[in-house]
Amino acid sequence: MKNIANFSLRRQFIDTPQARRVFERLNEVHQDTLRSKTSKGLMLQGLSGSGKTTTVRQYLSSVFPTPNVPGKVLRALRVEIPSSPSKKNLATAMLTALDDPFASSRSHSAETKFTRIVTLLRNLQTEIIILDEAQHLVDYSRTNTYEAADWIKSLMNETEITIVLVGLRRTQRLLWANEQLRRRLFCQRGFGPL
Repeated sequence: MKNIANFSLRRQFIDTPQARRVFERLNEVHQDTLRSKTSKGLMLQGLSGSGKTTTVRQYLSSVFPTPNVPGKVLRALRVEIPSSPSKKNLATAMLTALDDPFASSRSHSAETKFTRIVTLLRNLQTEIIILDEAQHLVDYSRTNTYEAADWIKSLMNETEITIVLVGLRRTQRLLWANEQLRRRLFCQRGFGPL
């Protein structure tokens, strides 16, 4: 009876046709990045509570079942984008997820943090980055939206990593803020009503 009392449907993954399509698309983009050694991206959009984050977590646990080796290997990284993103606090969030001891150093510029991220991603052999709550990139301000899109584009230019943006449907506005990012990302609307 104790297990029933702790049961929550929110923590259960339900294999649906939409989830399978997302898994296939994630795998296709990820494998293409590994083959081509050129960063590729995917944007996953859907309604609030539709299972975007759960699906991505399930994908990561199925593709990367072996645990990471702290400080040595981190093949997949999931970062929640801050609610009022700037280049600097986006970099801080990513460095925090990478367990960088200098992640919150206020004396480091956004450019210094960016360089640290690129170095850590290479050293940790990271293959895929999930940037969750990507709608925050378009909710804050137009200037920051362009800067954030440009920052992600620069990250893709400097790495050979699959970048996945996960967010609400309005996240698509990010693609219109930066044409160069738009060319690098595929869009998958796999969540919500059929």
